[in-house]
Amino acid sequence: MTQDAEGDVALILVHAEPWSADGHDGTRLREKLNNDATYALDGQLVDTYPEASGARVRIQVDSVEEPTGDVAELLATARRGLAKHSIDLTTKIITL
Repeated sequence: MTQDAEGDVALILVHAEPWSADGHDGTRLREKLNNDATYALDGQLVDTYPEASGARVRIQVDSVEEPTGDVAELLATARRGLAKHSIDLTTKIITL
């Protein structure tokens, strides 16, 4: 968990390898997104970090390459679902 100067909270998932074509990465990513969403929505985030109370929450997926195919579709679907709960989902390309 990180909190920026505006008080927004980011839960960051890091994928440090190219996305696989076999669907395995999508399955793991779905599980991680569900875990982070549950953590934020069920109040565990605020229980652990009281300073996050009232903060905007985003889940950020950092990866070494742009998500494509099934992973990109998963992220788009998750983004729409999370938005209904006022949680943003962003992606960021990183270099290691």
